[in-house]
Amino acid sequence: MMRSSVFVLLWGCLWAIQLLAAPAKDMTSTILEASNGIEIFDQEQYLTAEGDVKIQRDDITIHGKKGWASYEKIGKERQLNKIKVMGNLRIISPDGKVFADLGVYDIPADKITLTGKNLKAINVRGTTTAKDHFIYKPEAQQLHAQGDVFVHSEKEKMQASRIISHFKPAKKGTPSKEKLPGNENLELDRMEAFGDVVIKSEKGVSKSDKATYIQAEDTYILEGHVRVTDETRHMVGEYARINRKTGQSKVWAYPPSKKKPSKPTRIKLLILSSKKNEK
Repeated sequence: MMRSSVFVLLWGCLWAIQLLAAPAKDMTSTILEASNGIEIFDQEQYLTAEGDVKIQRDDITIHGKKGWASYEKIGKERQLNKIKVMGNLRIISPDGKVFADLGVYDIPADKITLTGKNLKAINVRGTTTAKDHFIYKPEAQQLHAQGDVFVHSEKEKMQASRIISHFKPAKKGTPSKEKLPGNENLELDRMEAFGDVVIKSEKGVSKSDKATYIQAEDTYILEGHVRVTDETRHMVGEYARINRKTGQSKVWAYPPSKKKPSKPTRIKLLILSSKKNEK
């Protein structure tokens, strides 16, 4: 006979991606439910959950088929070491949804890893997909996406082999759209994309080996095999800065902060004429 079990965990931060990785002082109780039951192996210091696992903390819910957690006894308390949620993993919050097959929170290593065939994160900003993994490092305040990463928003699309987002403490007055989903204390500082980077927007297409987005300046910095194309021109170089507010693009033969190479790349500019102008 199927049985439903509820076990209230007060041991600290349970598993999640950035949605649940809050500082220890902000911890609240977490409820773990499983349709097939929860077993606690206190001597071996781990617990398992089977069948339609549900983890609820505040307004964030994690669903999966199986759950597992190991812990260490310290006096009368139990300190979590590693938590896993497996099978059709879904993280749901007011900010969005995350889909994966497996989630692992390695607490001593300060690393949360999501993997799966259909790895996807959806929120009001857009959708992010990756083939290899999502990794969040709470203390370092970094979110890594690896493997044919695609980021789709309403006005912009980016693709790269790897994207790293860096966060920082949010300032007063920071718009909610610039804050980290699930953690209003953090905001985006910068984002780095590596490997066959392509950025598409209403204003044009940019390609490079590496791209860095600086939130405070609303600017992209492109490095390596740079190609910038808009409606009227096509520019080729090794370094570029694109201001998203003004739409202004500047391309260099090499980074201005570095020494001029012996054989710098020549800047190329192609003026594109429209059919209207040709008539």
